[in-house]
Amino acid sequence: MKITADSHTDHRLTPEHLAWLCERFAGRTGFFIEEALLPGRLPSVECGLHGPKAGDAPVLEEEVTYVVCGERAGESRMCKRPPRLTRTITVIAGPHGEEPCILYTAYGGPNAPRALWTKIRDYQAAVRRDRLRRLRQPVHQVRFQMSVKLLYKKWIFALSSLAEAFGNLLEIIGELVCQPPKKLKKPEK
Repeated sequence: MKITADSHTDHRLTPEHLAWLCERFAGRTGFFIEEALLPGRLPSVECGLHGPKAGDAPVLEEEVTYVVCGERAGESRMCKRPPRLTRTITVIAGPHGEEPCILYTAYGGPNAPRALWTKIRDYQAAVRRDRLRRLRQPVHQVRFQMSVKLLYKKWIFALSSLAEAFGNLLEIIGELVCQPPKKLKKPEK
């Protein structure tokens, strides 16, 4: 893991903390989120996380303001409670460009829930990827897939109608078979 200009190091970590993170996670590749305990030689770090993840009661909406932090794309949910000191650091890292693993961000405290705007952004990106994938398919494949789906739905409807009709027929046959035979009247002379 490396620290680059794209790494978010805006959570009051000292150069010593960052050097320790590089040493601790040296050789790691791929995406990971991990909580790590600081060694005794390093100072504690501030944790601004409050609520159930931090062992508190939930933070009520009356206590919350929404603030854009740094150069982020959306607002973060903030409360006016004082930060606490912690010995736990959460590290989020993964591939970036040609690098197999860079620090995305690191902050004091347990792994925090993702901000709503990042979830929305990820959802929108997934929708765009799916649309692009569909656009790259040749038109005849898309039409064929649509016609197969339509044909499948028609077959299912036809089979269910046939099954219902067959069930009705079996009921009628059952009623006819179970009735006692009618006595025929002898014709009068």
